[in-house]
Amino acid sequence: MIDTILFDLDGTLIDTEQSAARAIQGGFKNWGVTVTREDAAFITGRTWATAFEYLFKKYPPPIPRDQAERAMMDLYRSELENNLVTVPGGAQAVRDLASDFKLALV
Repeated sequence: MIDTILFDLDGTLIDTEQSAARAIQGGFKNWGVTVTREDAAFITGRTWATAFEYLFKKYPPPIPRDQAERAMMDLYRSELENNLVTVPGGAQAVRDLASDFKLALV
């Protein structure tokens, strides 16, 4: 008997890929550098550490790496707060299932 449903967050209820790409493009634009869409999308399926390694090698930031990483993460948080993309139907699925099942986010 199923009594609990587990939801993954990213890709199931929200989609952070666009926010991450916008943060990367915006961060580099602030430094006067244009990053290709393909390179901005490099974060998809990767950790930020891996993405930064690739991006900062290809597009060296004009500030120390730790400051550049903080700046990018600040932009990313701002993107999530202001332009969060929800997966169509995700919120409704949670609402519909909440009365019959225990729900958890993993």
